[in-house]
Amino acid sequence: MKEYDDSDAHGGRRLALYILLLALAFKLAFILYSGDNVYYDVNLALSHGRTYFEAPEPGTPLVILPGVKTYLGPMAWYQLYSHLGVYGLKAFNLAAFVLLFALQYAIGRKYFPPRVTAAALFIFAFYTWTNLNVAAGEQDDMTAALFFTLGVVLYIYGRGAFLAALVMSAGVLFKYTAGIYALGFIIYLIYIRDMRQVLLALAGLTLPFLCLNILTGFSSMEALFKSSNLRRQFFNTSWERVVFKFFSTGMF
Repeated sequence: MKEYDDSDAHGGRRLALYILLLALAFKLAFILYSGDNVYYDVNLALSHGRTYFEAPEPGTPLVILPGVKTYLGPMAWYQLYSHLGVYGLKAFNLAAFVLLFALQYAIGRKYFPPRVTAAALFIFAFYTWTNLNVAAGEQDDMTAALFFTLGVVLYIYGRGAFLAALVMSAGVLFKYTAGIYALGFIIYLIYIRDMRQVLLALAGLTLPFLCLNILTGFSSMEALFKSSNLRRQFFNTSWERVVFKFFSTGMF
């Protein structure tokens, strides 16, 4: 494998920093332009969070709610909104973007030449849906992506499959569809024929959701399979559309 000297690494760090600063300036301008506008699902999550905290009886079961793809999100985002308003939610998205940028830089620094890493970071930083997610998007999307990417970084830097999968699975508590990516990690481990790591990763993936269900009397599991959103995800989308999304969104 080709070695890169210190000047290459220094130049790569500087280029990544320039991309980050430019992206932050653009996103801040976009946030100011969009004002109080957010995705419909953000308002939906806030509404569910308000329902949870303003319930007449304390101890309302912590479950996934119909039409929502998240467990912990509505409670967390409602609290954030209550204290800091809409711009608090957008500030969280901006901070999550910076952390995602740093994690992807860590992946690139380990495996790719500095200029290839910079190109990938530029595409990520200015991808249309990255901009929209920061300026008006769902905090659950950003959080799930952050946990999954952190899990990848932990694995490639030698922290083991259990810890990596455990962190990835924490993202599922904020957006259950993130489990698709976590299963991709399992498929990779099967591909490299490391069955010990497969078993450890499966344990790590199961633990957060299991703990949540123990705390909620398994009502979270029951609500997941009763969710109209889950049925729509699996049964109301054609395979042609699934394949298109698989490649067009970069999931592959």
